[in-house]
Amino acid sequence: MNRSKLILLTILTAVSFAMNGCSGGAASSGGNSAKKDAKPAPKLSEKKPVEEIYLARANGSKHQFEYSGYMDKSGKIVIDLRKGLKDESENKQYTPTNYGTNKTFLQLTSFVEGLAGFCMHDSSDIYKDNRCGFIDKTGNIVVAPSYNYILPFSEGLAAVDLSTGNSHSWGFIDATGASVIKGEYEQAGNFHDGLAIVQNKDGKFGYIDKTGKAAVEFKYENVSDFSGGLAIVQDGKNFSIIDKTGKEIKKLEGATVYPGKVTYGYNLDARDKNRYDWIMAGHERFLTPFRDGLVQIERADKSTAYIGTDGEVRISLNAPFLEFSGQSSEGFVAVRYTNAEIESLKSKVGADRVSEMRDCSFLDADGKSKTTFYGDIAPFSEGFAGVLKHVKDANTDDDRWSFINTSFETAIPPAFVKVSAFEGGLAWVRVAPDSSGFEGFKETEWEGYIDTSGKPVIPQWQ
Repeated sequence: MNRSKLILLTILTAVSFAMNGCSGGAASSGGNSAKKDAKPAPKLSEKKPVEEIYLARANGSKHQFEYSGYMDKSGKIVIDLRKGLKDESENKQYTPTNYGTNKTFLQLTSFVEGLAGFCMHDSSDIYKDNRCGFIDKTGNIVVAPSYNYILPFSEGLAAVDLSTGNSHSWGFIDATGASVIKGEYEQAGNFHDGLAIVQNKDGKFGYIDKTGKAAVEFKYENVSDFSGGLAIVQDGKNFSIIDKTGKEIKKLEGATVYPGKVTYGYNLDARDKNRYDWIMAGHERFLTPFRDGLVQIERADKSTAYIGTDGEVRISLNAPFLEFSGQSSEGFVAVRYTNAEIESLKSKVGADRVSEMRDCSFLDADGKSKTTFYGDIAPFSEGFAGVLKHVKDANTDDDRWSFINTSFETAIPPAFVKVSAFEGGLAWVRVAPDSSGFEGFKETEWEGYIDTSGKPVIPQWQ
């Protein structure tokens, strides 16, 4: 299997969802609940947990999913997994996968609700015999690696897959590893607003509550997570807004809502449970949910727009060269355009020979542009957004990423060839050579975290 397939396997999002479940119609009340499994309490260490911890790369690694533990905000390693994990309750040792010259876990997630997911492999083939579980912030195993795939915890429960072969058996566990909703779904998503997406064996989507009872019947081709009590559903070729009882609030005449997308390489420490950047099987994406009370649609004339929770258009994007528009984030929609000149050049000399710089804007909830520049753009997160501009000065004549604040002022100067969103006060970056403030890293493109002042946070292995 090639690396692109590994990336798909290790993630996902997002994103940003696996399921399977009842028969075609609504399930009987409580029919999916599972009796909690009896399980000995794990023996926990006396080590005090560190609250703010982040994924740490293997020393010298250039592979974005090659991790060896977790560090705190100072860059100190607080959970070193190079020697493996020990299950104190079963006195069993799990050793990390050898990958190149490093001892690493290729599949680790960030901490969500106090627990992080990890995967082990029962053979030398890292694409087979996947076994996933959860650790706490002291590095103790609290849920043994007995699942093929997992999603992060959300609202106290996590979706886990007990699949065999090409089939899937997704259910839900609590933070002790006890089964709460039995594994019978083809796909399952995280809980939002008390409900989770599930897909039954007939391929139909619906929603269940935390007891496993069907809250919205299984009759849809695709659905979104609930947000603010509302979700988007697809019934045949038609899309509608529904409430948590399944009542149709508004039919979206002539509109199409597409599945959400996640940029795998940039969300390396994604704590946003809506992204689904996690250890899970390949699957179809769920529909994009409401964000900031807006959701993106494509209209019958193929133009892009954003509608509010009442189904009415709030922002209309009719430019002929619209290339990208993302979900609303922190009150702003990021949009990116090419232009006639660039399109003409692509047709004459080939797209691979034309600069990828574009006209970019951040739009407010009324569709008004707050700022426009030539380059590239990323959505806001924790008050910061990545922007790419061409920098030409005494030391640089190249494209560089920087960060702006919500006043659209430069908060962190351009110094990076890649960036992630800020999460928990840190952002992952790849530093461009000879960048100011990073003079100690001239020989290589240093990869690591920066804080909101732009200061590097560097993991130092002891």
